[in-house]
Formats: sequence, structure tokens, C-alpha cells
Amino acid sequence: MTREVSLRSIKALHTVIWLIFALCIVAIPILGWLDRFRLAGWLMGLVLLEVLVLVLNDFHCPLTAVAARYTADRRDNFDIYLPVWLARHNQTVFGTLFVVGVLFTLARWTNSTHAILIWLSFVLLAVLNGGFREHVLMPRLGEQSGHVISTIMLSALILFVTWIALPWIGPATARAAWRLGTLWLALTMAFEFLAGHYLFHTSWARLLAQYNVFRGRIWILALLATFSAPILVFHFQRS
Repeated sequence: MTREVSLRSIKALHTVIWLIFALCIVAIPILGWLDRFRLAGWLMGLVLLEVLVLVLNDFHCPLTAVAARYTADRRDNFDIYLPVWLARHNQTVFGTLFVVGVLFTLARWTNSTHAILIWLSFVLLAVLNGGFREHVLMPRLGEQSGHVISTIMLSALILFVTWIALPWIGPATARAAWRLGTLWLALTMAFEFLAGHYLFHTSWARLLAQYNVFRGRIWILALLATFSAPILVFHFQRS
């Protein structure tokens, strides 16, 4: 098999895989609109597996490195049959569509506008907490201590606001409370990674470093509080 034939085969395979995931991403909000939440969830999981592969491969498809062995061409679409502009902005376009589709589906699943309003208050608290960390805690206590105290403070604030707001949101069952936590977690992750990378220009490596507990980064605690606050408060208030 010649180098050209090998390259064409790799590009064709890459394009087929891209098309499958693109169709999955487009289908997610459609299934959400049709209340086919279980199937939408399976497609979300499938796409997230692909995201994990990209993360582990420095946000490149593994086939890109394989295609590079057969050509010196390094245009954005040298490894796939896509227009150059789409290949260049592929992750931004379909990443945004995926997040929007997931959030739309989760909003339909939880059926709660109040929940989104409370989540927006979490964003405001996180911004204020970040300012307090940068300008008060870190200059006095150091970077690591400031990070730990700030994360614990934000987690406590999320639990406190949830305690006050949960009766207003009104989940009727424990399952509804779990759905609420899932929605809040998805919104938080989407905001952190999309806004953090594309709006505030924070590198992916720096964003992911906040989850490295082996280096003393406990930001995952705030995410756990966001996810578990509705079900914890629901049970305490019902007991």
C-alpha cells in the first residue's frame, strides 16, 4: 500500500468517526426536545468518551499522529476530509454545540427555571469568592492556603444558598433532587471550561490542574458540593 493510499484511508476513517460524533452531538438536543432522555444520556456518554480520548492525547485525535507519518502537509485538514475552516474550528464549534445541547437536555429533564436562577447566584458567589481569594487570602496566607480556604468557603456558601432556595425550587422527590444536582454540575463544568478557556484564555492544562488533588488542589470539593447539595438538603429538610 502506497503512502498516498494509506493517507487517504486514514483520512476516510477519521472523517467517518467525526461524522458519527457530529451526528451524536446534533441528536442530543433533538432527543431532549422529544423527552428521550435515556437515549440522549447514552449519546452524551459516548461523546464524553471521545472527549476523554482527546484530553489524554493533548486535544488531538490519535489518527492525526498516524496521518502525519504519511505526509509533510500540516494544514488543518491534512488528516480529514473537511473544509479547512471547519477543521480549524472543529473543537470550538462542536464543543459549543455539545455543551449547549447537554444543557438544553438537562434543563428539559429537570424542568426548573428556578434552578438555573439559583445556579447563576452560584456563579456570582464564585466570582466574589475568587476576588476575595486573590486580593485578601493569598497575599496574607499564600497561594496554597488561599486556594484551600477559598474552596471550602465557596462549598459552604453553595450549601447555605441551597438550604434557603431548595423549597423555592421545589423538587418533589429525591430523584428530582439528584437531577437538580446533575444540572448544576453540568452548568458549572461548562462555564468553567468554556468560559475559562475561550473567554478568559486559560490554558486547558491550567484548568485541569485545579483538579490535581495530589498537588493539594481541592477544587473538586466545590463541584461535589454543587452536585450533592440538593439531595443532602432535600433529605435534611424532609427528616
